[in-house]
Amino acid sequence: MRAPESSPQISESQHRFQERGGLNLKAMQKGAAVTLANLRLLYSGKPNPRFKKIMAVNNAGLLRCRMSLEESEALTAQFTPAQQKIFQRLIDTSKMMYQDKLGLRGQHGNGENFWEVSDPQVKQKPYIQDIEDVKGRKVEAQYKEYFTFVPISSSPVELLQDMAKFYDALFRAFERIQNIAREKGVSIPMKFKDNLTELLLDLDSVVVYVPDSQTGQLVRIIINEEMAKQKIKLGDRAGRSESGFDLRINGEEFSHRQLVGMAVAAVMEQDYETNKVLAGYTNEQFASSLLQRSEQASKLNSEQILQVI
Repeated sequence: MRAPESSPQISESQHRFQERGGLNLKAMQKGAAVTLANLRLLYSGKPNPRFKKIMAVNNAGLLRCRMSLEESEALTAQFTPAQQKIFQRLIDTSKMMYQDKLGLRGQHGNGENFWEVSDPQVKQKPYIQDIEDVKGRKVEAQYKEYFTFVPISSSPVELLQDMAKFYDALFRAFERIQNIAREKGVSIPMKFKDNLTELLLDLDSVVVYVPDSQTGQLVRIIINEEMAKQKIKLGDRAGRSESGFDLRINGEEFSHRQLVGMAVAAVMEQDYETNKVLAGYTNEQFASSLLQRSEQASKLNSEQILQVI
């Protein structure tokens, strides 16, 4: 008699890739507990007109990391001083190559430990498209593409090897992208993580700013091609989108992560003003709800998200 087939088991590296390639409940648990405590406090008090703003800030913070800060710091601590110097040399060499070989300007980028490169010869407004808003606000959009390096191994030696391949592939891809940008006469800046702990922690390893979604798709194809040549598999960014946009609304700037946090907060506000169901959730239920809502909000286009927020 034939024994029943067992379900296929994924390897430890496959499991780690799935877990670290996007948002996950494990990484969100601690932050979700704080957010849920804040929500319950607001639910128990007098109506607060700032409820949506408070929750939006809490939500945006939960959407950044694919592991806890403690986990990323513990992983960083496994790197010897010599290995940390190797990583820093890798970053310094990358910065020099963008400047000396591609003629790009380098500077600290917006966000946590980013280095931004751009063509100094092309002058272009950072917000390049006006959006029609039904609420009458003045809205401008900046489109961007996100890419996620996944730290699959727990070995610093293997991680450094993957990081070297990742940054090399990124440079080769961006050389091709800059050739296209110069042919079109447009600016396509990029920022990438230049800090070891942040590279391990943050989902947004690389952000490329594009003039439109069509150019964004071309950028994604080129980067994926160069990563494949180095056998580097990028994260699927579960819970977050691969493509996004920043908005400037009546002169105030909001990142895509902030906008998603605001959209989720708008749904929470409906519960706050009616049934107050969320206050009865367990921490795991609350984290799961946030993950599901953020994934839905990440898929909204700029016009749709403006209707929600």
